[in-house]
Amino acid sequence: MAVVFNYDDAGNPTYYKDNDLVWEKGRQLKKYGKYHFEYNANGIRTARYFDTNVDGETVQVRYDYELEGSKVVRMLYRLFQYGVRIATISLDGTILGK
Repeated sequence: MAVVFNYDDAGNPTYYKDNDLVWEKGRQLKKYGKYHFEYNANGIRTARYFDTNVDGETVQVRYDYELEGSKVVRMLYRLFQYGVRIATISLDGTILGK
């Protein structure tokens, strides 16, 4: 089975593995399929998130990256429902509250 790639004028892939990719500010990936990405003023990725269905309710699952300079020092897993944070969990499983 052939893998199809499409590219924009800047050389960024715009289609990969049945998903569209959306770019902004040159090389910042804004969206890949259901995943969205956020960046700080320095262009460093600070979050990745997507919506999913849990027991018939839409929940946003977010991974927030805590930085020291340009280095990621911790990643937090956060859940939001109706725009309200309902849980924050570190990747080692420690529940940090809301």
